[in-house]
Amino acid sequence: MIGFRSIILPPLYGSPRLTALEEQVIEDCTTPEDVQDFINRHIEYCTNREGHVKTFRQVLRTKTAQCLEGSLFAASVLSHHRHPPQILCAERNGIDHCAALVQRPQSGWWGSVDQSVGESIMRFRPDLLSLAGCFGEYKEVRGFTHIDLRRIKMNWQTGNNAACIEKLLFDVPYLSIHGPRKGDFYLSDFHSRRTWLSHHDVSDLRRKIGAVLALKDLVAYEKEHNRNTAA
Repeated sequence: MIGFRSIILPPLYGSPRLTALEEQVIEDCTTPEDVQDFINRHIEYCTNREGHVKTFRQVLRTKTAQCLEGSLFAASVLSHHRHPPQILCAERNGIDHCAALVQRPQSGWWGSVDQSVGESIMRFRPDLLSLAGCFGEYKEVRGFTHIDLRRIKMNWQTGNNAACIEKLLFDVPYLSIHGPRKGDFYLSDFHSRRTWLSHHDVSDLRRKIGAVLALKDLVAYEKEHNRNTAA
């Protein structure tokens, strides 16, 4: 069997050193189905403690995760098996739900791995060619967004806190799926209020986010976010 070290993607930020247990889990879970099965059998769902988001290492250590933490766990494992680490976030009935986004390399079909209570809408069929199509049958899903974790300059695999990623998901534009402005982008806040964006706003916001993602460990971004939240 080919070890995971021989099929790893280009090094992620920080090239974290893994423990023997972490290496074993990565080597055992070679497919999205393997990772989902591991989460179902070994990771208990829990509500997030305010201000703290567990990384891959902490999830494996505590055997608990909420949806974003489960997504980071799955993305970390799959990043060692030629799957770019991406997080998908969908807004459903005013509540965000996250999953690790997976695209089949040969077919281009989309799928996901997540941590949820009961059956999750995010485990869509692995035979859909567009992200919007994944949610077309779910009228309660208002919109979605996704981020590529390879662009984030912080240790979201084995660090102490990945709360910046949660903050970032409230600052990126969401694509509207249903409603009077279907196909437009909007921002969603902690109270699920939508702020509609013009195409100029979206382009400007993406440029700013691109600059944010380049910040080492996102310290400046977190400070700015805290100032805006307190205002």
